[in-house]
Amino acid sequence: MVGSHVGGVEDTKSMLAFAAEHKILPEVQVIDFTDANQGFEAMRKNNMHFRTVLKIEGFAERHAAGAGSAGREGAGSTGH
Repeated sequence: MVGSHVGGVEDTKSMLAFAAEHKILPEVQVIDFTDANQGFEAMRKNNMHFRTVLKIEGFAERHAAGAGSAGREGAGSTGH
């Protein structure tokens, strides 16, 4: 966690410990990478109801293998 507007480091640690102890989880909406434009449009229209997470299937694996930058946008396509 980089920063918070709700308190200092000790307050944040206490809050996270409380949440873990009581099994309190955040409500999130997961949007697939292929639907990112629709997600951004919903955000522009103020139509997001939860924290939104962009799911990038296989992203970490591709980048860990060094195959990640140029030309990988259509990774699921056959190239035809």
